[in-house]
Amino acid sequence: MPELDYRALKFWFDIAQLAVLALFATYTWMLSRYKANESSIVKTKEQLTLSMQKIDERVAHLEAELAHAPSHEDMTVLHSRINEAAQKLTSVQGELKQMNNTMQLMHQHLLNKK
Repeated sequence: MPELDYRALKFWFDIAQLAVLALFATYTWMLSRYKANESSIVKTKEQLTLSMQKIDERVAHLEAELAHAPSHEDMTVLHSRINEAAQKLTSVQGELKQMNNTMQLMHQHLLNKK
């Protein structure tokens, strides 16, 4: 039986051990990167979920507020009522001018009578 060269066997064993160690180091490095990416994705997803919940609440609040807002028909009715009030105010203004003129005439008549 040929004699084994223990030094060469130890050398190749050390090379194999180094290769296995390098594989484990690479695997550990890749796994840590994966976990870091996964945790970052989870955090981002949680933040996005919270933001979406807040937006949903705000939209629901706005929809509730808009339900009480006047519609186009209500605004049309309101516009016509404002126009009617403006016309009445214009007629009252004309009547007040006439009353003022009448009062001025009465005042002048009373001043001239003395």
